Amino acid sequence: MVIVRYYATLRPITKKKEETFNGIKKVSDLLEKLKAEYGNEFVKQMYDGDNLFKNVIILINGNNITSLNGLETELKDEDKIDLFPPVAGG
Repeated sequence: MVIVRYYATLRPITKKKEETFNGIKKVSDLLEKLKAEYGNEFVKQMYDGDNLFKNVIILINGNNITSLNGLETELKDEDKIDLFPPVAGG
């Protein structure tokens, strides 16, 4: 079971601060699950076409996936995944 925590504009879409998922093996699998579960609103917040927006931040236990194995980073039980969509402002 992995724990997914949502931030900023993702919270109104998911209507949750966090939730758990079983059987998720990689970050890419998790994102596919979230796309299927939360649909177009989730996709619009996270994706530019088929790719994640460049300024999306995904942390696994506090480590950015860009310093791990990217979307192919493997997940294990009790991993905490933080999802930050692009944030605008100034």
